Amino acid sequence: MRTREHVRASVVSGASRVQVWSTHLLPAIIPQAMIAVVLLLPHAIWHEAALSFLGVGLQPNDPSLGTLLQDARSGILAGGWWLLVFPASLLTATCLAIAGIGGHLSRAAMPKHSIESQVAR
Repeated sequence: MRTREHVRASVVSGASRVQVWSTHLLPAIIPQAMIAVVLLLPHAIWHEAALSFLGVGLQPNDPSLGTLLQDARSGILAGGWWLLVFPASLLTATCLAIAGIGGHLSRAAMPKHSIESQVAR
């Protein structure tokens, strides 16, 4: 972002670092950082659940979707299918909802008119 023409023009015209950061750099960086955080959340949830399911994550007495799935594994053999369905569907729904929010945020952060479409006119 610092090498773009409008930022360079602002620096050449005498704007201070604070002015350049507050008017040009932060408004361009913050939405992208928020999208990155939102899109990384499903990965963190899946990794924590997988590690807890394998027994190397949280302690067995700590609440986690992975520990619930681990407990449900033994219940499946006894005929308790619902012990697996509810934590697995909650894990899947949570990750899909967060990914959907991230996709919506990334589409909302895209500029309405790209530079290429303006040049073509």
